[in-house]
Amino acid sequence: MSNRKRRQSRGEMISSVTFFGVSMWLWGEVSIYEGGPMNRVLLIGAAISCLLAAFRFQIGNWIEKKRAGPDRTRRAPKD
Repeated sequence: MSNRKRRQSRGEMISSVTFFGVSMWLWGEVSIYEGGPMNRVLLIGAAISCLLAAFRFQIGNWIEKKRAGPDRTRRAPKD
């Protein structure tokens, strides 16, 4: 694993913003939805899934840091 941060491409940024927008739209739909409770639960699940998808790269970086442990995140001193 390299120490350099990987930059997101434009396509990745666009998809993240889109996932976030769809998540907010679904939350809005949940608040005005007049259907059954099971459909409301499905809308909430979809909203949460889209929100997690919007932050998938940040979540992946966080998991990678946790897996690496404290020994790999610190740089060794140069002599």
